[in-house]
Amino acid sequence: MKNNRGFSILELLIVMGIMGILTNMGYLMYKDAIGRSGDTAAISDARNLVTVATENFVSGIYPNFSHAPGEGSLVGLKPDGTYAFRLSKGVKALILGLPSATGQGYMEAYVFHTRGMPDSNPFGRHMFYCLVDEKAGLNVGPSF
Repeated sequence: MKNNRGFSILELLIVMGIMGILTNMGYLMYKDAIGRSGDTAAISDARNLVTVATENFVSGIYPNFSHAPGEGSLVGLKPDGTYAFRLSKGVKALILGLPSATGQGYMEAYVFHTRGMPDSNPFGRHMFYCLVDEKAGLNVGPSF
């Protein structure tokens, strides 16, 4: 009589191989979801930044929006020493724009998240562009 009290080594290897493939697929899906959530946070901050800059320019407040990644989360130093905007955790921005005279407000920003989707730019993450040019009447918001 044959003894059937276990699994053969071949059966165990096949199950382990299938588990490895499924684990790898799950990891890749998780990594993609994390990257997309980072990009979503960056887009949200970029859109809010456009709104804040526009509202400040309309109100006659001209913050210094000049900002480089790594300079912290506070953006847009106002003349009274307060800041116009706070970036979300993990969101970085390269912002060009200086305080200027009434009707001349300008803010151009490249916003990205440190966990966003990979890209070939110098920061290594997908960047989102936005612009507020009061003189030209332009508001450009980010998109995927």
